[in-house]
Amino acid sequence: NCFDTVIRSGQRYENAHYYKGLAEYQLGKYDLAIADFDVALEETPNDGLIYNSRGKAKELLGNKSAAKKDYKMAKELGVKVVGLNTADKAAASSVNPENIAAQATPQTLEAETVTETAPVTAEERAILDEAVNRRLANEKIAEGDVYSAVALYDNVVNGDPTNAANYLERARLKLKVNDYDGVINDSEMALKMGADPSSVYFYQGKALEGKNNYPLAYKAYAFALRGAPENPEYRYSFGNMAFNVGRFAEADEILSLVLESDAAQYPDAYLIRAKARYQMGEFYSAIADAAKYTKLYPKCAEAYFYSAMSKTALKSYEDAVKDFNLAVKYDKDNTNYYLFRARANLALEDYKKVASDYKKIVEIKKENATTED
Repeated sequence: NCFDTVIRSGQRYENAHYYKGLAEYQLGKYDLAIADFDVALEETPNDGLIYNSRGKAKELLGNKSAAKKDYKMAKELGVKVVGLNTADKAAASSVNPENIAAQATPQTLEAETVTETAPVTAEERAILDEAVNRRLANEKIAEGDVYSAVALYDNVVNGDPTNAANYLERARLKLKVNDYDGVINDSEMALKMGADPSSVYFYQGKALEGKNNYPLAYKAYAFALRGAPENPEYRYSFGNMAFNVGRFAEADEILSLVLESDAAQYPDAYLIRAKARYQMGEFYSAIADAAKYTKLYPKCAEAYFYSAMSKTALKSYEDAVKDFNLAVKYDKDNTNYYLFRARANLALEDYKKVASDYKKIVEIKKENATTED
């Protein structure tokens, strides 16, 4: 009824017939839904979502050949998954058969019940347009088409350029497509419009990290964490970046907080903390963290490598070689793993294995092998 009111108002709202059709589809009124999808396709002939929805309605009415044609068009227009899913079938099975039987005769409003509606104001139109663009953006995200979602959020931002939340949401989407400069610009605009500074700095940190500007990313994450010190995502990101800029004690401290409360959500914190503790000379703690990580991810070569390096520092060469063996097993092309295993075997005076490792390094590096190799 609400969509009928909108349509009768005389204003042309993009996708109004489509959303009315979706509502009728959910009610099991598939013939009525198809009629509205037909109008929607006249207005927007290149929208694969409408073809897919119309195809599902046709299939539920038993017209499978017509449904297949709509599914084919939907795929050609970029819809990755077409046809009825489990939820559609469950909803269809719950629809009263009498509703379907009654569809052949579309319902019309009695003349006396039709009343004049007030003209839609510019503000109301803007609100509806924003809602439509948001819904379409969410559908594009669900399909994996983030680029189209960003374009739709351009409309949302242009429709209400003073809304800080819109800029932040577009920044979040731009992160997914690696538009790091766009993320920085949107987050700065969000800050001007009164957004929470912690969120702004966090998005800027993500963008700067993507640009490999680790020192500035570290500062941005520090500001974000200062405003929201209990946020586990901010803690993890700051701890990871602290390690990358060589602030190992800070990484150890903040990642310990992450692991106390959110280890299941951020298991990589064990590996990063192991690397930080190795750099600080806390070899036993590094070995323990690496072991925790390999219990979760038993094929992580890097975790075995740092465990082996810590054991080498403790002069436990035989145990170190065992871990180096696992590192090499799961990453056969990393010459560092062969190099440091060779050094551990050198300490054990197993010269044959040392020679074998250096030979492997030369084979991997080929023309890039050095004289030392």
